[in-house]
Formats: sequence, structure tokens, C-alpha cells
Amino acid sequence: MAKYIIKRILWMIPVILGVILIVFCISYFAPGDPVITMLGTNGYTLEKYTALRHELGLDQPFFVQYLNYIRNVFTKGDFGTSYAYHNSVSAAIVEAAPYSLKLGLYSIILMVAIALPAGIISAVKQYSVTDNIITVVSMFFAGMPNFWFAVLLVLFFSVNLNWLPASYMQSSATWKSWIMPVVSLSLTSMASVLRMTRSSVLEVIRQDYIRTARAKGISEHRVITHHVLKNALIPVLTVVGMQLGGIIGGSIVIETIFNMPGIGNYMMSAISNRDYPAINGCVLVLSISICVVNLLVDVLYAYVDPRIKAQYENQQKSWFKKKRAEAAQ
Repeated sequence: MAKYIIKRILWMIPVILGVILIVFCISYFAPGDPVITMLGTNGYTLEKYTALRHELGLDQPFFVQYLNYIRNVFTKGDFGTSYAYHNSVSAAIVEAAPYSLKLGLYSIILMVAIALPAGIISAVKQYSVTDNIITVVSMFFAGMPNFWFAVLLVLFFSVNLNWLPASYMQSSATWKSWIMPVVSLSLTSMASVLRMTRSSVLEVIRQDYIRTARAKGISEHRVITHHVLKNALIPVLTVVGMQLGGIIGGSIVIETIFNMPGIGNYMMSAISNRDYPAINGCVLVLSISICVVNLLVDVLYAYVDPRIKAQYENQQKSWFKKKRAEAAQ
């Protein structure tokens, strides 16, 4: 198992390098000159332009800039200096990360807490009124963009009812400030997980060993929790992993709508100001987050399905036996 995790972590390195290369190329070849943007039209002189361009390292060839950026990221954790705010991008991301982390974590908890039970109930009560209601509601929210639903929440609960704050005020933020961002971010993902949970439970619940468990007199609750759910979680985990990537990416828009000081809002501000170091740093952090989430989902497979865990253990035992045989020779 440890060998598999190490292998997946090593595979993350070329993925991250590829992401850095793509984003760096886009930033390098994008139209416009960040030095002119920083100086402005009033403070522009040729001497200032040349000096600032040299200070930022923009007068160097492309591959030199790319290699210097990679070296600074992996050895110092330095994403460069913001063109717009003239501060460290790494420090700004560290300051914004807790808000994005909380938003994503709360959204994941809400998504799983509602989608799993609702999907199981819909499958157990197939073709009932409850199943039809859950199916219609999930289909409706599955096709709804989260940013549009966020605007509807603001209009209804903030403008009309005045129950919840329309934006996140950092100085006076309370638990109410998190309700609409979390709900709007998790809702579309929740619908997808619910539908997959229903389909997976329906497939497992028709298996012969489920009928055998019921014939032995095991209670329906124990059949569902101990036999059905554990075997139905593998495809559900796959969808949850995919939706986690969507939650991480969707937080960019949601944070902007609710004015939350997270990485998403910082990234949108950087895009507006053509702040390429900030854009590169945010994209890299989000990419690493998605890679880590996918790794955690793959590791969870082994704990949910004993067959997968046994497969990894057998591969590890075969590797040790081979090494012992080679040493004996």
C-alpha cells in the first residue's frame, strides 16, 4: 500500500510541472506588458521601464524565466512578487487559503451528509412518491449552474427577506455569512453524488448475497449499512472525487460573488489586473489540491473494498519474495 502511495505521489510531479509549463506559457505569450501596467502612463519613462523589467527578470529568455520560476517554487516556496499589489504572492495565498479550505470543507460535508442518505432512501423506496420527489429535485439542481443559484439565494434571502448577509464582511463575519456560499457551491455536486448513490445501491441491492442476508433474518437496517452501503461506495467515491475537483474550481466564482477573501477571489482579481505571478501561483495551488484529493480518493478505495487492499498487499509480498530470491542467489 505504501509503495502505491509513493508511486502516485511521484506521478504528481510531472503533472504539476506540466501545469506550470502551460500556465507559464499562457502568461508569457499573453498580449500586454505587465511592466507598463505597473508603471502607468504617468510614471512611464524608458529608464524606469528598463530597470523594472530587469528587476522582475522579464528581460531574460523564456526558458531561463521558466527554470528560475520552478527553482523558486520547489526550493523556496516562492511564487514571485505580485505585479498589482507589490507583495509576496506566497504570503497572499497563505493568507487566503484558510477561507477557501473552510469553504471547500463545509461544502464537502454538506454534500456527503445530504446526498448519501437521500440516495440510499431513494434506492430503497424505488418508484415511491419519495423516490420521485428526490429524483425530480436532484435532476433540477444537477442542471443548475452554481453561480446562478448563488445569485438567486442573494436575491431571496438577502434582498427580499434580509435574513442573511449578501456578502462576506471580514470584519463582522458570522456563521450566517457561510450559509449561502456553502449551499450554492455544494448543491450541483450534491445532485450528482445523490444520483450515483441511488444507482449504485440499486445495483448492489439486487445481488444474491443481499437476498441471502435477508433470508437469514438480518434486519433491513443492518443489511443496508453493513452489506449494501459498503459495496456500493466504490463508484460513489469516484464521483465524489470528481465533484471535489469541481468544488475546488467552482469556489473561484462563488468567492467572487460573495466577496470572500479566498484564493478564488484573489485569482479573479489577479486575472483582472493581469497579475501573472498571482495567476500562476493560484493555478498551481489549485492543481496541487486536486491532485492530493484524487490521491486521497484512491487510497480510500483500499479501505472501502478489501479486494483492492488485498491486491496491493499481494503485489507487495510478491515484490519482497522476488528480492529475497535474488538475494539468496
